[in-house]
Amino acid sequence: MPYLEQTADPVIMPDCYPDPDWDGIGTVARVSIPGGGDDAVGWIVRQGDARIAWMSLVPPVVLTGSDSEPTVNPLQKLYADGRTVAEAWDAVLEVSEHEVPEDVELLTFIEDVRKAWGLA
Repeated sequence: MPYLEQTADPVIMPDCYPDPDWDGIGTVARVSIPGGGDDAVGWIVRQGDARIAWMSLVPPVVLTGSDSEPTVNPLQKLYADGRTVAEAWDAVLEVSEHEVPEDVELLTFIEDVRKAWGLA
């Protein structure tokens, strides 16, 4: 995650789409599990047709066991399947409940994520 101190040993992560330029503007949608009410599991962030990221509502250090299932990065499988950024964005929003996507300054968004994680 950008701008966070490293809290765990490095791990090998599967290939995924390029992250957005966190200093720029991006389109963000808060995502919930269908039928889960207002309980969000994370945000999907898109920047044009080349960059996309998944930000879990749960800090990475908390993800353990079956409780982590809904918050696993949904983009990794879509990337492995050869889906474009636009197709991945549509696929995640199609199977989830979500807020209306809006354009935001990503540095401000990152601060909101840090607050949600209890890190700010």
